[in-house]
Amino acid sequence: MRIEPNAEWYWFYEPERRKLLLSINCGNLFLSQYSLKELGCDRDIDTVPVNVDDSSLFYVIIQHIADLPYVGFEKIQIALNSITALKFYGGGCINYVENAKCVDQLKSRGPKFAEVLSVISFKNCHEGNLQERMIGDVIALKPGEVQTLCMVLGTGLEDGDKSYNFMDLVTVDNDCLMPFYKMNEEFNTELQLKSIAL
Repeated sequence: MRIEPNAEWYWFYEPERRKLLLSINCGNLFLSQYSLKELGCDRDIDTVPVNVDDSSLFYVIIQHIADLPYVGFEKIQIALNSITALKFYGGGCINYVENAKCVDQLKSRGPKFAEVLSVISFKNCHEGNLQERMIGDVIALKPGEVQTLCMVLGTGLEDGDKSYNFMDLVTVDNDCLMPFYKMNEEFNTELQLKSIAL
């Protein structure tokens, strides 16, 4: 099924599931990942139509994730959940990532909307000590001067004792974000150097 946002699409809230749904082509429904509470949205929702700006954001996101290793329906899920989060985000900090390494790679320009980025974070391994370094990927949805609202991509993101899954929303300090391809390149180089040392 071809997905193309248009003026006939609209969001509504499903009290039983406590999630936002999007009515799309021919009466089909898309169940979003998020509840209004998760998004910090305190307004009442009846029906909210998809507008031109929402459609534009959808296509920008699809373009930015085009080269990522996802099948078609997963890319659609990422884009639809992204525009849902942007439409109903009420502000504030959602799932702040505390145990991320400061890399200061984007200080000169800051993250851009729909940019795919990486985060070096740490998870608790033994007796609560932060030891194991993890790498997670995110897409920037709401860049700010200091922090950015992101959606988790890939296999997830570890943060101390917490784990965030694919398409969860997190808030990350800008100085803990770095470009996706640069991150992979540096991490692979480090692994190679460790292998040589062994």
